[in-house]
Amino acid sequence: MTDERWFFDTNVLVYLFDAKAPDKQATARSLWDRACREAVPVLSTQVLQEFFVTVTKRD
Repeated sequence: MTDERWFFDTNVLVYLFDAKAPDKQATARSLWDRACREAVPVLSTQVLQEFFVTVTKRD
């Protein structure tokens, strides 16, 4: 692992769990897995809040 950090936006986190968009989900999973292997994934408090609101809102 390096000291490199990869910042992730809300959209990437949402796509990690979006089974309705399998291509985007696969891309997000690949980016997340690579960040975990090769760098340090970074999430801000704002990103986590936006993620929570997005995945818990009712359609």
